[in-house]
Amino acid sequence: MLMLAAGCGTGSSGTGGSEASPQHVYVQALDKARKSLFQGDLAYDDPRHMHLEAGQQTPFHITVSGGWRNSTNAHGHSSVDVGAIVGVRLRCHGDAVCHSDSSVRQPVLTKEDRAQWIWWITPRTAGPLPLSITVTTYLQNSDTVLREKTIPLEARAKAEPRGFFTIVWDWLRTGWGVFVGFTTGVGAVWGTWSLIAGAVRRLRRSQASADDSPEPDPEDTPPPVDEPRGTQ
Repeated sequence: MLMLAAGCGTGSSGTGGSEASPQHVYVQALDKARKSLFQGDLAYDDPRHMHLEAGQQTPFHITVSGGWRNSTNAHGHSSVDVGAIVGVRLRCHGDAVCHSDSSVRQPVLTKEDRAQWIWWITPRTAGPLPLSITVTTYLQNSDTVLREKTIPLEARAKAEPRGFFTIVWDWLRTGWGVFVGFTTGVGAVWGTWSLIAGAVRRLRRSQASADDSPEPDPEDTPPPVDEPRGTQ
């Protein structure tokens, strides 16, 4: 019994050693793919040099190259892992919308390869706008991630410029408000002045009536008293 059990165990071990499991094959392929990656270059528009305006679409260019490329100061740079299928996403974390018409995944397999993406940023309101770029390398065409890197960015959107008719309408509306306020104020002052003037006139009339006493009527004068005559 012991020999049988030992024999069975040896046979099972031999079978497992001769045939690799699917999990082992997958791990080996994943490890090999990661070791084959090399450093590439990520170049992107620098948000500090962009003119973002609320309500307006602005393009945002991203390039991933197999080798480092010299570009202007208006671009940011970062090293990323390439040598596989590369996916790039731009995320707007503030009050804005980011979308792209480019393919999310593109191959960057050699040092001569170069992939480009154009994303569109549409701020809804003015103010600070946090952004982030995420670069992901995939195992062939699968969803298995080999490497991933996220770069935070900070942009600022300006207020939407006002058009000519908007400025004229604001001017007319402000002018009408000032005119209405002025006329209302003048009317209130005029009414107050009229009340004061009327009160002064009434006061003067009452004072004049008190100072000017009327002359006595002869009919109302009592008859004179006869003086006593002296003794003759």
